[in-house]
Amino acid sequence: MASLVIPSGLTYVQKDLLHQFFTPLFIDNPILNEQFTLIPDVKTSRELVMISPLDKITKGYQRGTSFISSTGVVITPKTLTVARMKAQVEQTPDEFWQSVYQVLVASGVDANDVENSPELKSIIIKAYTDAMTRDAIRQGWMGDTTLETMTATGSLYSPNGTLNEHYKEYTGIIPRIKEMVRTGEIAAAQVVDINTSTYQNVVAVNAKKTATLTGTSGTANVTINGVAYLATFASDLTTTAANFVTAYAATILARHGRCVVTSSGASIIVEAGVPGMNVLVTVSAAVSGNLTGSVAATTAAVRNTTLKAGAAVAILQALYEARTDELAEFDATESRFDVTRSVYENYLAYLQTQSGAEAAFSTLVNGVRTLTFNGIPVMKRPDWDKRWKSADFGYVQPHFALLSTHKNYVWGTDSTDDIAQVEAWYEKKDQMNYFRTQYCAGTQIVHPVYVTVAQ
Repeated sequence: MASLVIPSGLTYVQKDLLHQFFTPLFIDNPILNEQFTLIPDVKTSRELVMISPLDKITKGYQRGTSFISSTGVVITPKTLTVARMKAQVEQTPDEFWQSVYQVLVASGVDANDVENSPELKSIIIKAYTDAMTRDAIRQGWMGDTTLETMTATGSLYSPNGTLNEHYKEYTGIIPRIKEMVRTGEIAAAQVVDINTSTYQNVVAVNAKKTATLTGTSGTANVTINGVAYLATFASDLTTTAANFVTAYAATILARHGRCVVTSSGASIIVEAGVPGMNVLVTVSAAVSGNLTGSVAATTAAVRNTTLKAGAAVAILQALYEARTDELAEFDATESRFDVTRSVYENYLAYLQTQSGAEAAFSTLVNGVRTLTFNGIPVMKRPDWDKRWKSADFGYVQPHFALLSTHKNYVWGTDSTDDIAQVEAWYEKKDQMNYFRTQYCAGTQIVHPVYVTVAQ
């Protein structure tokens, strides 16, 4: 992800975002368009340019050439990079036998070719394109090139070292935001920590394991969340543990779960970087010599459960107060809260306890009635809950909320048409119908000043 440097003293205003950067580019998919700003014709990457506004350039008149120059515009680039994607399904009309759709299946040798059953073909393509849209939304929000498949240990989950094929191709909006928070690109003042007893019935805790080395020579594998790292004896066990940290800490930190690896004496300490996530650590028998070790659970992971009654109101208020002056310019027009179903329904439950409040705090967005907070729509994202409250993400950080504008979330593709075009054919040898699509996709966030996040 390209780094965006904010020039000292510059401010960014609403017309910047609307007129300088965003142009009327639309892909004919209302669901995608409601959630992202879609940019077509991105074959590999495109530079997105933010132009700083000029301010305070007008001075009092002085006769002659006594003009005082002000600094001109500053152009700040970000790069939108797309990955190549493809989808394919195979379908036979056999699934429609013994159902109400059996009458739509053609007869004889034509029965397996859905081209001869146009009503069935329409049903299949509709299901296919719906799945494509859901995938684009899922990956657009939550795609993560570092996400690993999760391994269950009881009710807790940890990464296993294998990248998750359903998320790994490009980075989505939420992982970008989390990384921008971690690096400070999104200022701490724009972040609301909701993993506290103010909001949660159970506060999540990071797991921590301690591997204590023993022996006087040789090597041993220290396996952390499914990946083995070779420890090599050097001088003494304290030096051996310290050398292990030097060799592998950065690599392990870059993996999903962002485990932090440190040492103390002969011990290697591994702590999950995400509250509620487990970490699995083992030390093998000596690979050579007699170096080995044992592992103890220093701190057990604890997952969040439910929000406290009325917590969503406090979360939305905290986000509202944390928004920047630049984001506040969108309050009356383009701002929106995007929240998990858990936050939305907690807010709805609160309003239902207030006489007449639910009707007063709702509006129509694209023809759908949704709640509002201080006049800003609160958009429920149940697909976020479906992912976070599942093995995909190990049931960690299940409550999440954003305050921004959808114009700040860019989803790019290589053409206005490719995602809507389905290649379909019937293979006589296999008696199978195939449906295929290829396209490019990627995301970017235009500017961190327009993001406020609760996590």
